[in-house]
Amino acid sequence: MLHRPLVHRLLAASFLAAACLAAPVQPAAASVPCAVPQAVSARSTAADVNVVTPRAAARTEASFHSDAGRRADAPTAPRAAAAPSPVKVWAHVVAADSTAGGGNVPDSVLAHQVQVLNEGFAPTGFSFTLAGADRTVNPSWHRSTTAGSPQESAMKQALRRGGASDLNIYILDTSATGKTGWATFPWDYAADPANDGIVVSYRALPGGQAPHGLGREVTREAGHWLGLYNVFQGGCSGPGDYIDDTPAAAFAASGCPEGRDTCAAPGVDPIHNFMNYTDDACRNHFTSGQANRMTHAAAHYRGM
Repeated sequence: MLHRPLVHRLLAASFLAAACLAAPVQPAAASVPCAVPQAVSARSTAADVNVVTPRAAARTEASFHSDAGRRADAPTAPRAAAAPSPVKVWAHVVAADSTAGGGNVPDSVLAHQVQVLNEGFAPTGFSFTLAGADRTVNPSWHRSTTAGSPQESAMKQALRRGGASDLNIYILDTSATGKTGWATFPWDYAADPANDGIVVSYRALPGGQAPHGLGREVTREAGHWLGLYNVFQGGCSGPGDYIDDTPAAAFAASGCPEGRDTCAAPGVDPIHNFMNYTDDACRNHFTSGQANRMTHAAAHYRGM
């Protein structure tokens, strides 16, 4: 990716900072990206465990590329001869009580969520099948689980099923974290297999709460689980998200800001990419480069 000249970054930051000082405070669902560059949506990138430092990303990439023997981010890299076998999905509904309002998601919503996953991943060669679902009533796990918390550890130790190639989804109330979900990366599995999987808000499943109630937040988190960074990873300079066919973005987007262009490099911000913070109705695709990277990462780290 092209480096953005320093003067452009400073001018953009100054403009956005001035605009934010003049603007009223926006409600949580606002689509005005009024921050530089941390808090740009209802979900803070600073609170997102899947936003990593450029140094940490570089360490991971050095190991991945060396071991894999190829640039996993190159959009022209050869795809695997055969698509991976369907990914087994284990859904763990962790509710406050037995009611729908307490997060007890019905089987029909779980089936719909897997359908949404398959629709989003269809062009990539990945597919998903619901292998099983369980329900646990535990108010503490439901309301108090955060990334790295004792609740998360106890919950996953008790509920996780399968191996590196099995996708475990923990469905609970994430509102206390300010996030709709988070995921582990495939390169983290070997060091901590019990922690592997996705945590997502029950309100972000199909039929849930706008603007993330179409089930595409799980698609985004599954992208992380298969080795993708956010499209705004690293901002405008450096290797960014290590994908050549996702245009650079200075920071995360919310709402669906058509034509937004925060970097001098070619291409407008990829607001329609699943790996952004935009509304579910706005996100609709992975790129060819992202599909290639997921194929290589899944084979390398998950044996898929």
